[in-house]
This record gives sequence, structure tokens and C-alpha cells, in this order.
Amino acid sequence: FSSWQDVETYYRAYAKQKGFGVVRAAWSGYKAKDKTRQRRNAQWTCDRFGKVDQRRRVNGKRCVTDSQIKDDSGVKTSKNCECPVMIYASVNAKNEWVVRTVVNEHQNHKPTPSKSRFIAAHRKEEMNCHVKRKLKLGHSAGLKVAQIRNMLARERNGLPKMAIN
Repeated sequence: FSSWQDVETYYRAYAKQKGFGVVRAAWSGYKAKDKTRQRRNAQWTCDRFGKVDQRRRVNGKRCVTDSQIKDDSGVKTSKNCECPVMIYASVNAKNEWVVRTVVNEHQNHKPTPSKSRFIAAHRKEEMNCHVKRKLKLGHSAGLKVAQIRNMLARERNGLPKMAIN
């Protein structure tokens, strides 16, 4: 790849096709001679890569529940499930981005391409100028959210084909 943006674009398109979200988990860089910050390497992971967070919120702060202290039967409050899917790329001597490590086997969850439209990053891609304008016009006209949603669904030939919810 010629740049890290090309790697990210490629991997996000792959993730959308396979039905999972992508997070840029880590990257490192250096300052070049012209004082600009250059990236040296980067890692992208599945959006469910972190550990499960079972803490609940009390007055806006996270706290440990009694059930967590006794056993791990607390309510799961995050979508994270320690999924190992990732891609790692770095710059070689020719100043090209090379993919060094790839893990493609999801664990603890099963992404499906048909549910790709429910992932927030993919929904944002579907929000083109036309849809934003319709939302703004409907809101300024005083329409209810359900009415705006139904209007957009009619244009897209039904709710199942709508990327936004």
C-alpha cells in the first residue's frame, strides 16, 4: 500500500463485507526532518477486541456490583468479547506500507454480512447528503421520528433495506 489510509480503507471495506466493525487500536510514529509527524506502523482490530466490562453506572460513575464480587454473573454492559481479529501494517525501507500480521478468525461472536448495516461506522457511510437533508427537513417541519423513518423507508423500498435506524 502507498499509505496507512489505503490500508485502513481496504480493511474497513473488508470488514463491512464480512459484517464486523473496525477500530484503529494502536499506531506509532516519529517526527520527520521537516517537523511533520509520520506514522511508522498501525494496528486495526475488530470493534469487539477489548475485555468485557460488567460494571454498572451509579450517578454517572462506574462501580463494581455485589454479584461481580461473589461470582462473574453480572450483567454484561459492553459488546466487547476479546475477539482476536486484527491486522498490523508497517512501513518498509522503500516507504511502502506492508501488512505484517493478519488474524481473521473471530472468537466469542459470529459477524454476518447481512447485519453489517447495524454497525455504527457502516451506518455513517450510508448517511449521504440526500438522507441528511430529508432528516433535517422532516425535523424542521415538525414530523415525528417515526414519520420521518417511514418516509425514508418508502424511498428505499422498505425498512429492511434501510441502513439507518
